[in-house]
Amino acid sequence: MAIQVINDKCRGCKLCVRACPFDAIDMVGKLAFINEKCTACAQCVAACPFNAIEQTASEEGSVDLSAYKDVWVYTEQRAGKLMNVALELLGEGSKLAKEIGDRKVCAVLVGYETDHLIPELYAYGADVVYQIDYPLLKNFTTDGYTKVMTDAIKEYRPEIVLFGATHIGRDLAPRIAARLDTGLTADCTRLDVNTGNYINYLKKYTTLDTAGMDPNSEDKTLKQTRPAFGGNIMATIICPKTRPQMATVRPGVMSKLEKDETRKGKLVEVVHNLKRSDIRTEVVNWCLSPMRKSSAPAAADLGTPQGLN
Repeated sequence: MAIQVINDKCRGCKLCVRACPFDAIDMVGKLAFINEKCTACAQCVAACPFNAIEQTASEEGSVDLSAYKDVWVYTEQRAGKLMNVALELLGEGSKLAKEIGDRKVCAVLVGYETDHLIPELYAYGADVVYQIDYPLLKNFTTDGYTKVMTDAIKEYRPEIVLFGATHIGRDLAPRIAARLDTGLTADCTRLDVNTGNYINYLKKYTTLDTAGMDPNSEDKTLKQTRPAFGGNIMATIICPKTRPQMATVRPGVMSKLEKDETRKGKLVEVVHNLKRSDIRTEVVNWCLSPMRKSSAPAAADLGTPQGLN
């Protein structure tokens, strides 16, 4: 879905600007203009008394699926330390890239002064590291990270993008998916590209009739499996018409590759146009808060914002 301003009907009343919760509407002269922050929430459509804003459906078949390559993993880091789920997803991404064929698994590293993390990403399987390094990205902010990730995906066109189903991943991934007008499956516990492997999984763990499925199918669509209805059933979701295919994956589900410190890869320093005005919040300070014992090591790294401006 997309939001469009009908210029002939726009009166410049600015009611849509006040109604937008994402600061996604600018005034250009006396006309409203939808900027890249739009999530297609349609609040502005309801607010306009002149019917000058409409929500339009994307044209089916307009996406060239062949233009999208490689598997991207958002390698979440906090305070200069990689989250364990990021390394797990590099292992899973390597598997998916091999199943598709002629693809690379790429780590996307967002933050500030993160050079020391790059060798570790290579060691755990990254063929390419896309680094987005900038002072405004030192602390996670929804606005800043969403913008630079969305812009990078638009420029480089990955086929698959994976996020850890952490607090940050669950905040970031759906916002990016909305801006890209693509699908997102949350809290996945299994990912398949190879149809034969998927059929074997179904036969072993489900009661689904697989008689009509071809194990030799050349279909390379990502099959994203997640619990549904309180975990009583497992649902598999696909995204056949848009790209990238996006998923968040629960920590502790996928396996890391064995660390190989001799592995080397390619570094791509991503050029971005992030500005201070793009970020509506400011993290003043972070401190670690006491937490109960957890089996997930990453949980101990969670911080609480000390102040927001």
